[in-house]
Parts: sequence; structure tokens; C-alpha cells
Amino acid sequence: MPLLAPNRRALANRCPEVLKLLDTAAPVAAPAPTSTEEPPAFLDEAAGCHRLLLVLTGLPSLATAAALLVRAPRETLFWCIEPDPGPLAARLTTEDLSAWLADPRVFLSIGIPTVPALRRLNRELAWVDRARALFLPSRHTGHETLWRPLLVATLARIQQRWQNVLTDLRLAPVRWENTCANLPSFLAGPGIEALAGAFAGAPLVLVAAGPSLDDALPFLRRVAPHALIVTGNTSFRALAAHGLAPHLTVTVDPFASTDLGYAGQPVDATHLVAPVFAFPAVHQRFAGRVFGLSDQSALLARLRTAAGLPPPASLLGDATVSATILNLAVHLGCDRVIFVGQDFAIADDGRTHAADTFYTDLGCNQQDSEPTHRLPGTTRPEVTVPSRHLWYLRTIEGHVARAPQIRYSNTSHRGAAIAGAPFIDYESAAAELTARPARDFAAEIAARHTATPPTAVRAAMAAELARAGTAMREALQLALAAALANELAVAEPTPANRRRFETAGQQFEQWRSTRTTEQNLLFEGRTKPEIFEAEKRRVRLPVDDPARPLREAGEVAWAFTEGAASLHRQLHALSLPS
Repeated sequence: MPLLAPNRRALANRCPEVLKLLDTAAPVAAPAPTSTEEPPAFLDEAAGCHRLLLVLTGLPSLATAAALLVRAPRETLFWCIEPDPGPLAARLTTEDLSAWLADPRVFLSIGIPTVPALRRLNRELAWVDRARALFLPSRHTGHETLWRPLLVATLARIQQRWQNVLTDLRLAPVRWENTCANLPSFLAGPGIEALAGAFAGAPLVLVAAGPSLDDALPFLRRVAPHALIVTGNTSFRALAAHGLAPHLTVTVDPFASTDLGYAGQPVDATHLVAPVFAFPAVHQRFAGRVFGLSDQSALLARLRTAAGLPPPASLLGDATVSATILNLAVHLGCDRVIFVGQDFAIADDGRTHAADTFYTDLGCNQQDSEPTHRLPGTTRPEVTVPSRHLWYLRTIEGHVARAPQIRYSNTSHRGAAIAGAPFIDYESAAAELTARPARDFAAEIAARHTATPPTAVRAAMAAELARAGTAMREALQLALAAALANELAVAEPTPANRRRFETAGQQFEQWRSTRTTEQNLLFEGRTKPEIFEAEKRRVRLPVDDPARPLREAGEVAWAFTEGAASLHRQLHALSLPS
């Protein structure tokens, strides 16, 4: 449809996927332009919402949009949902809503937001603390049943995006520190590629740490010669402490608590699958028995590219280590996965995990005040599931649905039902697995671990690491020059000082724009959290401050300076054996 040019430009810049849908929408009669303003109570409510992301039932009218842009706080975000592209396309052929669509506080989706659309919510999340729905009375009244599912799903996806961003910001510095500590030994051993297809047609038993794990040990002993036994870090101890060595254990946690599941336990018969950012003590504990799990590390990608290695398999799952184990099952070629201890539900005595886990040691193996849900159980009509476990459950169900070549079953008689993984009792599962021939899984894994990177690969990586350090030194010099010039320009805003800052800022931006690989590395470690915090400060600067543009630029310059300084210091101290 022939959208007004200003609307088209705004959508192309901020919501290209929406523009694509509008361009292919079926023609509908164009509505009459409207300037109907929402009731004063609506505008007063929106104007009083500080540090909130408001999900609106559609695009507001011209008059309402203009009023919101003026009255709403700068720390307020708006996500507008439209249920259908046709009427919206017709409207945007007659009404110029470009000022609203182009505003950085405004986001738009047709239907539930897509993943690409949600990924645009990055630095803006520094402006707000929570999200809620706010109804446009002209669009919502009388149509509640239309809007309710859209609002519920949109708020849930925004919340998930929020958690992912905040988790990434919290983990980024820790992951980078761990990466630097683990990198030499990580690159000296084989990657997860060494296990590709290693157990084609074999069954895998995924051992989680739910309360039902307490009575699963006899089953696990019986089937261990016939199935690959894989645990997370939390469930490892419940097996190892009772003389049952898992064949593989997987951890994706960068914090010290992940080692609590391994401390004091026999680990010599088990191999570890872990990313380079896992807690260093765990890497050390399994030294010589680690299969490297590639992550999104810009440094690791850079070193692999320099060594001529192909892109690695992407196996890291979301939210829970069980998701990574399910990806691993596909990578190994397994045709059967049986869940053990994957409860998601609270035990009758209030426990959230099996008794023999470090959660019990820490005194936190009980349901707290977290909201709960009543969901269908495997053998019970309903079970109680904490909110965070519901997120894990849905994640697992998504992984199950995406790998239909594998047959799944769930032995958790106390837990929540998992879609796609029907319940099977221990006896039936054991009868099925023991009918398969026994294999020495541990020996087969050990044989695969003998692969080591060639000397040429190690040399290429060592040389590239040195180049990465040089690049971060350049970034630090340029960012620091811009930050210092900005300080001078703010203190003495003479034309000469402003030009000096503009020149320094342009030089840094030119470096970033022409060094894509270096810029990817620059965002590792402390840089992303520094930029996020700078964004919080930037949006709160007084609107009437004449020096505000300079101060905003200074916040960004100092954020990059802090990040580059940290990266340069750590890379300078890091070396790889060639």
C-alpha cells in the first residue's frame, strides 16, 4: 500500500519487519483521519508512569500521540501492538504518525513481537524498571477478548527479553574474566566437534536435580552400561557420591557456586562439557578431560577464524543446563532421551531439588515466596511449579519440539508433565534400555578426547591474540582521547575545545565503523555494562541543560574508555602456547 513517505521512512529505520508486513497487506478501505484524543484520565496516567514500559492497545491517534510525546517522561517506553496489518496500512496512507514512529521511546509490532523486534530493546531497557499494559480506550473498550491474549503474550516476551539482557549484563564481566583464565587450557584440548555423531542411535539419560532424583539411583545403576548418562553440575553429586560415575557432565555457569556440585566428589571417570567462560575451578578439576563448548565469545570466534577453523556447533541452550544437554543429544546422534529428576515441581515437603545437592548444604532447598503455578503432573492431576521453573519447563518443551527425530520420555513421577515427553516408569524404561547391547561409553569418550589442535592452529591463535591486544590498545587510546577532550569542552565550551572533541570523537567512531571484528571484541567484558550504566545517566540529564549533548557524548566516551582499558589490561596479561 502507498504509505505516506514520512511513515515509511520511520518504519524502515526502526521497524523494518513491520514495514514488510504492511507492504504485503491485503488492501482495505482507508479509515477517515482521526484526531480523537483519549480521555484526560488516560493521558494523566501515561504522564505519571515514570520508568515504565507501557504496552498500548494499538497506535494512538494523532492528537494522543502528540500529547504523549510532550507529556510522557523521557524514561517511559511505549510498545504498540496492532492485531492486523491491513487496517494499519490503510491508516498510515492517510495519517502522518512519523513523529511517533520515529521516537526512540516507541516500538511497534503487528501481533506478538518477534525475536528480531525484541532484540531492539537493548539500551532503552536502562530507562525503565518494569512493564505493564495501558489500554487506549478508543481501541480496547468492547474488544477485551481480542486484546487480552496479545497483551499477555507480549508482556511475557518483553519480560523474557528483559531478563536475558540483564542476565547478559551481569554475566559479561564474569564470563570475560573466566575466559581469560581458561583460554590456554581450553584451546589446548578438543572441542565438542570431537563428539559429533559419536553415539548415533544410542540412548541418553538426562539427569536433572529435581526431588524425584532421590529414588532414581537404582534405575541409573541398572541402565548405565546401556545408555549415556549425562548430568548437570547440580545433579552430579547425587550420583558420584554413591559410586555412580556419569559419562558426561555439563556446566554453563560462570559463578563459583557451580563448583559446589563437584567439590569433594570423584571426577576421574567423567568428562566435562563446558564453555570457556565456565568457572575456572571446574575446568581445573576436570583438567585433561574437558570438551570445549563454543559460545558467542568474540575473542574465541576471532581466534578460530584466524586458525582457519570452521564455525563451531552452537549447543548452548537457554535458561537451564538441561537445554544444552538436549542440544548435545542431537549433536551426539542419540535417538532416545529419557529425563530423570526433571521435575520442575515442588516436592510434597517443599523441596525444589534432590536432597543430595549443594542447595541442601546452603539451606536454600525450599520453596520461598516466589509465585507458583498449578500445572498438570505426570502421575498427579496437578503439581506446584515455581515461576522460574515454568520458564525452564517451556524452554525444555521448545527443545523437544524442535528435535522430533528423538523419542523422549519422562520418569519423574512427582513432576510436571513435559509436552512431547510422556511419562514412563523406571521399570519400563529399564526394560527398554537394557534390551540394548552394553557399551563402554567412558572408553569411547576417552578415545575421542585424544584429538588435540595441530601446532599450526595453536600458532595462528597465539598470533591473533597478540593482534587483538594491539587493537584494544588502539581503542583505549582513541576512546580516552575523546573522553578527555569532552571533559575540556564541557568545562570550557569554546569553539576550539568543541572542535577538538568533535575531531577526537570522529576518529574513535571511524575506528569502530571500519573495524567490525575489533568492535565485536570491544563489547566483551565490562564494556556492555558500562554503556548500560552510562545510558541510565544520559537519559536523566536535565533537558534544559545547554551542555546536555556534550554531557551525553561524554557518558558514552567514558563507558568505552573503561571497557577498553579493562580489555587491554587482561589481554596484555594473556598468552597462548604456540
